[in-house]
Amino acid sequence: MQGLLTPDSPVVIDPGTYRWRVGLANSAKPKSSFMTEISMLDGTAVEDNGKVKCFESTEISLAYFERYIHHGLRMLNCDPHGVSLCVAVPLAFSLAYRRQVVEVILESVGAKSVFLASQPLLSGFSSGHPTGLIIDSGYTYTSIYGMYNLYPERTTELIYSVGGRDIDEYLKQSGGSNLADCSASDINYIKSHFCTVSPKPQQEQTKTQPHQMPDGRSLNLGNEVLLAPELLFNPGLNGSSKSPSINEAILQAVSGLPQEKVTTLLKTVIYSGGNLKFNGLGKRLQDTLSEKLGSIDIGVEGHCAAELGVWRGGAIFASMPTYPSMAISKERWKEHGELIVRRKWL
Repeated sequence: MQGLLTPDSPVVIDPGTYRWRVGLANSAKPKSSFMTEISMLDGTAVEDNGKVKCFESTEISLAYFERYIHHGLRMLNCDPHGVSLCVAVPLAFSLAYRRQVVEVILESVGAKSVFLASQPLLSGFSSGHPTGLIIDSGYTYTSIYGMYNLYPERTTELIYSVGGRDIDEYLKQSGGSNLADCSASDINYIKSHFCTVSPKPQQEQTKTQPHQMPDGRSLNLGNEVLLAPELLFNPGLNGSSKSPSINEAILQAVSGLPQEKVTTLLKTVIYSGGNLKFNGLGKRLQDTLSEKLGSIDIGVEGHCAAELGVWRGGAIFASMPTYPSMAISKERWKEHGELIVRRKWL
């Protein structure tokens, strides 16, 4: 197609629920990011007591992927028929859903090849640690996945329904009339810039103080800046969540492993994603886990790339010399169908 580029490098797409990031694998960061209509994903999560058992497709969710993959390639000025795509997807994406997304990418979008990889594993690839437990939290869900010498520990797979949207809603609720007229972008700004995790939430109070907003307004904020991120450690604060706390979820994720592997993984607990950038989070999580586990040496650190961890991990993976042989080509898709999708998955 005239005017469109056929890149030498794979295109990496991190389709976060709230914001997509797209760019070439040989770049240091994504070239473009954009918001999406997340209501198109309604009804895809199959939940049980606050945990996500799996994601199943709907006709609208498949249209969502087709629409925004096309949009991302337009942002890169790439010819869809000349690209290989590395696409990050959530944990617990069902095999049928993966097969349908591959079909959309290869047949409707027209890409020459594709590989789907789980978001937390890709975040692990860019963390600088070959072994550890990855916690990746976005707008709607939090995922936990263990990695041992860069290979996934599949028994640790856990995803639960606490994300940035829940903290935004609880922040606005906690702020009462003071935040009643704030827009979604205002609430997100307050969360990102003023909220912090308290080391001892039952004992700590903060005085109401003025805080400057980007448009020049001054808002008086008090305990709500401590209460909102507390939802990570006490999901029941909003009166509705059945999800585990972040520390409980970690313990549940490793509960099926031999003790020596638990000890090894918990030496390096890495948190990433736009929903876990609060000051004080790492210290509080480490103290909470250490108190529970006693003699085990716990190490907790924030991902060096924060919310870009998944995209950068995808770029590292798609730049590997073996990537072309791992990606699903149109030819192999037509020959093997669902079988190749089952095999080609991380």
